Amino acid sequence: MAPARREFRVISLPCEVDTATVAHDHGSLVEQTRLVGDTTLLAIREWRWTDRPRVSDTTSYERSTLAPLWNHAHSQSWSASWEVHGPHAAFVSQQPGGARESVDSTIEEPAFLAGSTHLLISVTPRLYAPGVLVRFSLLDLVQEPGERPSFAVHRANARVTGSETVTVSARRIEAWVVTVDEPPGGRTYWIDKDSHEVLMWRVPGYESVCPEKYVRSWP
Repeated sequence: MAPARREFRVISLPCEVDTATVAHDHGSLVEQTRLVGDTTLLAIREWRWTDRPRVSDTTSYERSTLAPLWNHAHSQSWSASWEVHGPHAAFVSQQPGGARESVDSTIEEPAFLAGSTHLLISVTPRLYAPGVLVRFSLLDLVQEPGERPSFAVHRANARVTGSETVTVSARRIEAWVVTVDEPPGGRTYWIDKDSHEVLMWRVPGYESVCPEKYVRSWP
């Protein structure tokens, strides 16, 4: 991947149980990729919400494999960090009010960090061959009520399910439609057929959160 900057509109879609709500702008996402030397890629993302504090998220990857090295995310009242060294991973978070959680353990198999699917599908050419299903192993944190958090690796299947002509930044672009069954509820991505860059994606609603759609706004 090369250094780049992209911006996306974040559109809040109507919740299924609230048909009176109309789609509206909910904020924006600024996404940058930077190279550190010849071997490391930084992916920097900042959510600029209209109704709550900004969230910043930075992940360091091995450039050649996108294997995760570390991640740090923070907002006004919380922060969370990951470090990954081969089969060993560590996570620590500081919650509102000062509560602290941490996990330090080995992981069962090599895995990408949950939340990196948008990068993976844009740099996996074989995904776009006819009839191909690509399975990504994703590392995430899980916690049952009353239990301490722990690591889990889940598998997300990605496949091309169609093609559409989409309008992005006043341009009509031919796009692959890619579905990924990552939690919660799976996601749909629209990928430029020529460049394999992400043009849009849809996040389903869950619990009290309405669905959202990210639409490329620049460049």
